[in-house]
Amino acid sequence: MRRADFEGLGGFHESFFLYVDDTDLAWRARLAGRRVRYVPEAVVTHDYEFHKGAHKWFWLERNRLFMVACNYAAATLVLLAPLLVATALAVVVRAAREGWLREKARAWAAVVRDRRDLRAARARTQAARAVPDAELLRAMTGRIDSPLLDSPLLRAASPVMDAYRRAVIAALERR
Repeated sequence: MRRADFEGLGGFHESFFLYVDDTDLAWRARLAGRRVRYVPEAVVTHDYEFHKGAHKWFWLERNRLFMVACNYAAATLVLLAPLLVATALAVVVRAAREGWLREKARAWAAVVRDRRDLRAARARTQAARAVPDAELLRAMTGRIDSPLLDSPLLRAASPVMDAYRRAVIAALERR
Protein backbone atom coordinates (compact mmCIF):
# COMPACT_ATOMS: atom_id res chain seq x y z
CA MET A 1 0.00 0.00 0.00
CA ARG A 2 1.27 3.44 -0.82
CA ARG A 3 1.99 5.64 2.15
CA ALA A 4 -0.45 8.32 0.94
CA ASP A 5 -3.23 5.72 0.75
CA PHE A 6 -2.33 4.36 4.19
CA GLU A 7 -2.43 7.85 5.68
CA GLY A 8 -5.59 8.75 3.74
CA LEU A 9 -7.33 5.79 5.33
CA GLY A 10 -6.18 6.88 8.77
CA GLY A 11 -3.56 4.14 9.06
CA PHE A 12 -3.99 1.39 11.58
CA HIS A 13 -6.46 2.21 14.31
CA GLU A 14 -4.39 3.32 17.28
CA SER A 15 -6.35 1.28 19.83
CA PHE A 16 -5.79 -2.00 17.96
CA PHE A 17 -2.80 -3.06 20.00
CA LEU A 18 -2.61 -6.25 17.97
CA TYR A 19 -4.83 -8.55 15.93
CA VAL A 20 -7.39 -7.66 13.24
CA ASP A 21 -5.62 -4.38 12.36
CA ASP A 22 -4.77 -5.63 8.86
CA THR A 23 -8.31 -6.86 8.25
CA ASP A 24 -9.74 -3.53 9.40
CA LEU A 25 -7.39 -1.56 7.14
CA ALA A 26 -8.29 -3.70 4.11
CA TRP A 27 -12.01 -3.32 4.86
CA ARG A 28 -11.70 0.45 5.16
CA ALA A 29 -9.73 0.51 1.91
CA ARG A 30 -12.59 -1.29 0.15
CA LEU A 31 -15.14 1.06 1.74
CA ALA A 32 -13.17 3.99 0.35
CA GLY A 33 -13.29 2.45 -3.13
CA ARG A 34 -9.74 1.15 -3.19
CA ARG A 35 -8.91 -2.27 -4.64
CA VAL A 36 -7.78 -4.98 -2.27
CA ARG A 37 -6.16 -7.96 -3.89
CA TYR A 38 -6.43 -11.55 -2.74
CA VAL A 39 -3.78 -13.85 -4.15
CA PRO A 40 -4.52 -17.43 -3.10
CA GLU A 41 -1.23 -18.62 -4.60
CA ALA A 42 0.76 -16.43 -2.21
CA VAL A 43 2.38 -18.34 0.61
CA VAL A 44 3.28 -16.69 3.89
CA THR A 45 5.12 -18.55 6.59
CA HIS A 46 4.22 -17.19 9.98
CA ASP A 47 5.86 -18.42 13.16
CA TYR A 48 2.67 -18.49 15.13
CA GLU A 49 1.07 -20.50 17.87
CA PHE A 50 -2.69 -20.21 18.00
CA HIS A 51 -2.88 -21.29 21.64
CA LYS A 52 -1.03 -18.59 23.50
CA GLY A 53 -3.37 -18.31 26.44
CA ALA A 54 -6.74 -16.78 27.15
CA HIS A 55 -5.55 -13.15 27.14
CA LYS A 56 -5.04 -13.26 23.37
CA TRP A 57 -8.80 -13.73 22.98
CA PHE A 58 -9.44 -10.34 24.58
CA TRP A 59 -7.69 -8.53 21.74
CA LEU A 60 -9.11 -10.74 19.00
CA GLU A 61 -12.68 -10.26 20.24
CA ARG A 62 -12.38 -6.59 21.17
CA ASN A 63 -10.90 -5.62 17.82
CA ARG A 64 -13.32 -7.78 15.84
CA LEU A 65 -16.30 -6.18 17.60
CA PHE A 66 -14.85 -2.71 17.11
CA MET A 67 -14.16 -3.34 13.42
CA VAL A 68 -17.65 -4.67 12.69
CA ALA A 69 -19.30 -1.79 14.56
CA CYS A 70 -17.19 0.81 12.70
CA ASN A 71 -17.24 -0.55 9.19
CA TYR A 72 -20.80 -1.65 8.48
CA ALA A 73 -23.47 0.95 7.77
CA ALA A 74 -26.26 1.18 10.36
CA ALA A 75 -28.83 -0.50 8.08
CA THR A 76 -26.47 -3.40 7.47
CA LEU A 77 -25.86 -3.84 11.20
CA VAL A 78 -29.62 -4.02 11.76
CA LEU A 79 -30.08 -6.57 8.97
CA LEU A 80 -27.11 -8.65 10.16
CA ALA A 81 -28.07 -8.41 13.86
CA PRO A 82 -29.72 -11.88 14.08
CA LEU A 83 -26.67 -13.54 12.50
CA LEU A 84 -24.24 -11.46 14.56
CA VAL A 85 -26.08 -12.31 17.80
CA ALA A 86 -26.24 -16.02 16.93
CA THR A 87 -22.53 -16.01 16.16
CA ALA A 88 -21.76 -14.16 19.40
CA LEU A 89 -23.72 -16.75 21.37
CA ALA A 90 -21.85 -19.58 19.67
CA VAL A 91 -18.57 -17.88 20.54
CA VAL A 92 -19.72 -17.51 24.17
CA VAL A 93 -20.37 -21.26 24.33
CA ARG A 94 -16.95 -21.99 22.87
CA ALA A 95 -15.27 -19.48 25.20
CA ALA A 96 -16.92 -21.10 28.21
CA ARG A 97 -15.81 -24.55 27.05
CA GLU A 98 -12.24 -23.49 26.35
CA GLY A 99 -11.71 -21.27 29.38
CA TRP A 100 -11.59 -17.78 27.89
CA LEU A 101 -15.10 -16.56 28.71
CA ARG A 102 -13.68 -13.94 31.06
CA GLU A 103 -11.64 -12.49 28.16
CA LYS A 104 -14.75 -12.46 25.94
CA ALA A 105 -16.63 -10.51 28.64
CA ARG A 106 -13.67 -8.13 29.03
CA ALA A 107 -13.76 -7.50 25.27
CA TRP A 108 -17.43 -6.52 25.37
CA ALA A 109 -16.78 -4.30 28.40
CA ALA A 110 -13.86 -2.63 26.59
CA VAL A 111 -16.05 -1.82 23.59
CA VAL A 112 -18.65 -0.26 25.90
CA ARG A 113 -15.94 1.60 27.85
CA ASP A 114 -14.34 2.88 24.61
CA ARG A 115 -17.66 3.84 23.01
CA ARG A 116 -16.59 7.47 22.41
CA ASP A 117 -13.53 6.29 20.54
CA LEU A 118 -15.72 3.81 18.67
CA ARG A 119 -18.23 6.53 17.69
CA ALA A 120 -15.43 8.81 16.46
CA ALA A 121 -13.77 6.01 14.48
CA ARG A 122 -17.15 4.99 13.05
CA ALA A 123 -17.91 8.58 11.99
CA ARG A 124 -14.53 8.84 10.20
CA THR A 125 -14.98 5.48 8.50
CA GLN A 126 -18.52 6.16 7.36
CA ALA A 127 -17.61 9.67 6.14
CA ALA A 128 -14.90 8.16 3.91
CA ARG A 129 -17.30 5.54 2.52
CA ALA A 130 -17.54 5.41 -1.28
CA VAL A 131 -18.83 1.85 -1.66
CA PRO A 132 -22.16 0.49 -0.36
CA ASP A 133 -22.22 -2.56 1.89
CA ALA A 134 -24.15 -4.61 -0.68
CA GLU A 135 -21.14 -4.41 -2.99
CA LEU A 136 -18.76 -5.41 -0.21
CA LEU A 137 -20.96 -8.28 0.96
CA ARG A 138 -20.96 -9.69 -2.58
CA ALA A 139 -17.18 -10.02 -2.26
CA MET A 140 -17.48 -11.80 1.09
CA THR A 141 -18.48 -15.35 1.84
CA GLY A 142 -21.30 -16.43 4.10
CA ARG A 143 -19.50 -19.44 5.45
CA ILE A 144 -16.90 -20.03 8.10
CA ASP A 145 -14.09 -22.04 6.61
CA SER A 146 -11.26 -22.66 9.05
CA PRO A 147 -9.39 -25.78 10.14
CA LEU A 148 -9.49 -24.26 13.64
CA LEU A 149 -13.29 -24.31 13.67
CA ASP A 150 -14.10 -27.52 11.83
CA SER A 151 -17.32 -29.17 12.98
CA PRO A 152 -20.33 -30.88 11.38
CA LEU A 153 -22.63 -28.23 12.86
CA LEU A 154 -20.60 -25.42 11.31
CA ARG A 155 -20.50 -27.18 7.94
CA ALA A 156 -24.31 -27.51 8.10
CA ALA A 157 -24.78 -23.88 9.17
CA SER A 158 -22.55 -22.41 6.46
CA PRO A 159 -25.07 -22.72 3.58
CA VAL A 160 -27.72 -21.11 5.82
CA MET A 161 -25.37 -18.26 6.68
CA ASP A 162 -24.56 -17.75 3.00
CA ALA A 163 -28.26 -17.67 2.10
CA TYR A 164 -28.75 -15.08 4.85
CA ARG A 165 -25.87 -13.01 3.40
CA ARG A 166 -27.53 -13.08 -0.02
CA ALA A 167 -30.86 -12.01 1.53
CA VAL A 168 -29.15 -9.08 3.26
CA ILE A 169 -27.58 -8.03 -0.04
CA ALA A 170 -30.99 -8.13 -1.73
CA ALA A 171 -32.55 -6.08 1.09
CA LEU A 172 -29.79 -3.49 0.91
CA GLU A 173 -30.15 -3.19 -2.85
CA ARG A 174 -33.90 -2.54 -2.51
CA ARG A 175 -33.27 0.46 -0.25
